[in-house]
Amino acid sequence: RENKDDAKIAQGLADKAIELDDNLIRAKVFLANTYTEMGDNDKAIEVLGPALEQAQRLGDKQGEAAIFSTLGTTYMNKGNLDLMIGYHEKALEIYQETGNTEKLYHNLYTIGYAHKDKGDLDKGLDYLKRSLVIAENLDNKIAIKNTLYVIGTVYRNKGDIDTAQDFLKRGQALAVTGLTKEETGVFHLRDGIMCYEMCEYENAIEFFNNANKILEEVANIPKHVYSVYFTGLTYNSIGSYDTALDYFERALALNEQLDDRFGIGMCLYGIGYQHHSMGDYDKAIEYLEKSCIILKEVGVGYQYLIQPTTALFLTFKNLGREFDKEEI
Repeated sequence: RENKDDAKIAQGLADKAIELDDNLIRAKVFLANTYTEMGDNDKAIEVLGPALEQAQRLGDKQGEAAIFSTLGTTYMNKGNLDLMIGYHEKALEIYQETGNTEKLYHNLYTIGYAHKDKGDLDKGLDYLKRSLVIAENLDNKIAIKNTLYVIGTVYRNKGDIDTAQDFLKRGQALAVTGLTKEETGVFHLRDGIMCYEMCEYENAIEFFNNANKILEEVANIPKHVYSVYFTGLTYNSIGSYDTALDYFERALALNEQLDDRFGIGMCLYGIGYQHHSMGDYDKAIEYLEKSCIILKEVGVGYQYLIQPTTALFLTFKNLGREFDKEEI
């Protein structure tokens, strides 16, 4: 479901299925996922609450686990990583009992990723390495490549650059064949991010350019906007602020097309930061303040708000003005 029109069609189909048989727990999970993709996380939670009670009453363990996992994703979108981890832990417990290996991998990976985002790097590594073992046992090269990349990122954040490089290079070297055009674009994106994390910025830009071209052609807007955003980050890292600004503005337009408030907030931060770097402090304040307001409205955690807030503080400092974060 690549756009909001497709999501609305999917929503209608799920609504019809539930109307015909209210016991269709999978249809309710599908409906909740559709609401999540449309950015209506509160509506998704509203659907999942009664569905969870129903699954528990019927003894449907797989349905219960699917609901817990979807609740986790929904709260991740709302920026509440603690609740997100809690729900995925509940799903993980059920998948361990039932032996659903693929779902076990997904939840271990997701929990590890969340701990990484929270800064709990050792916990993140524990879950991610457990997920890597499962991915290797399944011989799922896509999962292996993704997990190697994230583990490398965690080691980089821990300051262990040599180990980080080892995992990132293993991910880069892993060949994945038989991909569709869209999957190829996604892997160019992934390889670009790997190069970005290793500070190989020229290689990163080459991968991102390929990803941008393919993902635009196949109209995968969610992945395309991610690739465009990372292209902006890469040009920012090499000091090409004008070019970075152009990519952040393009990413903003795509996020507006998706009506992704979190993405809009982060792109406004990227735009504001480029204006700050170019010394246009009035414009920087305009965009950074908008970023802070939107991210607070979305309800994201501190780990996301700290970036625009810090940039705003530095901009006010450069202007010799007092900064009151309570006003934002």
